[in-house]
Amino acid sequence: MMSILLAVALEAQPEDVDSLIARERRKLEALREAQRRDMAKLKTLRRRERTLGDKLLGLEREVALLKQHIRTL
Repeated sequence: MMSILLAVALEAQPEDVDSLIARERRKLEALREAQRRDMAKLKTLRRRERTLGDKLLGLEREVALLKQHIRTL
């Protein structure tokens, strides 16, 4: 990717090179922001997954206790 940009930059005028660099920096910043948002969503999903896992474990324990109680009846 950089070799293509370098080839274009070598043929372009100096002001074109500056605008090209500025545009690529904006793209990079947008990608970084999107990555930051995605990581925040992932963190939320992992937290939710742990919460649901804890609830499931609690329900499994409760079912086991109920089965044991039913057997004693």
